[in-house]
Amino acid sequence: MLREHTYKIYLGTGFSIQYKGKRYLITNWHVCRRGSETYALKEQREIKYSTRVIKEFPLKDLCVMTPVYEGGLEIGEPIKEGYPVYSAGYPATSNGKLLLTNGIAKRKRYTKLNFDATFDCPKEFKKADSKCVGTFRVQYSTLYGWYGQSGSAVVNSRGKVVGVGNMKDEHDHLGFLPVDSLIDALDSLKTE
Repeated sequence: MLREHTYKIYLGTGFSIQYKGKRYLITNWHVCRRGSETYALKEQREIKYSTRVIKEFPLKDLCVMTPVYEGGLEIGEPIKEGYPVYSAGYPATSNGKLLLTNGIAKRKRYTKLNFDATFDCPKEFKKADSKCVGTFRVQYSTLYGWYGQSGSAVVNSRGKVVGVGNMKDEHDHLGFLPVDSLIDALDSLKTE
């Protein structure tokens, strides 16, 4: 199931979801902020799709894009520490192939993330030493994290989305944005 709803987006990963009767493509803000509104996607069957940005959420490090086809992963409940998690992403080391990994959810915490300030920093960020600096709520895991896995779906044992792959810690373990951050972003689309 992860395989059919996961896409390579520029230098990261994205996945399709269904939420309250609508479909979206989700990735990280730091993946979709490259200055383009339209992205070409590649998936396992080598079919290419085009998608565009609906809304960026820099302080959540989320980007919501138009869906690419019918279907998508369902959103689950927040995952507790000690429970199994799974991820599907396109790390740079896999030569464009989808990599599936498994691990255990760890604790949530607030952490500072620094992004290259090649592009303008959003107003919510501070600029320091050519970096855009923001604070995010992240849940850590024992999933191994590689460059290119940003935006990957993190799912529970039932295949429901519990987070969005975001960063790696000092031990190269994948940190992910908890599902409640994703739900808040999607719910805010309806109020605009």
